[in-house]
Amino acid sequence: FIQMADTQFGMEDSFKGRIGSGWELEVDLFKEAVRIVNRCKPAFAIVCGDLVDEFPSGERGRDNVNVEWQEQQVKDFKSVAGTVDPSIPLLCLCGNHDIGDRPNAITNFPIV
Repeated sequence: FIQMADTQFGMEDSFKGRIGSGWELEVDLFKEAVRIVNRCKPAFAIVCGDLVDEFPSGERGRDNVNVEWQEQQVKDFKSVAGTVDPSIPLLCLCGNHDIGDRPNAITNFPIV
C-alpha cells in the first residue's frame, strides 16, 4: 500500500500570508503523488488529512471561513484524487481542516 498525508490544498500560500491566492503547488504535488500511485499499482492507497486547508463553515465559533475557497479546494482535491487508477482502492481520511476541530452534523460530510 501507499500512504500519503496532508495534501492540504492552500496551505503553502497561507503560510506565506497570501491567503486565498491559490493552491497550484499542492495540486501539482498531489498530481505527482497520484502518478506514482498509478505507476506502482499498490493494493490500496490512503490519504490522511488534512486534505484541504480552508476550514468548513459549519463549525461553531469559526467566523473567518471563506466558503468559496473551501468548496473550490474540495473540488480540486476530488478532481486530482479521481485520477487514481480505478483498480486501486483509495481511502481518504479527514483531518481537522476538513471537518473542523469539533466535528458536527454540518461539518462531517464525505469529501470523496
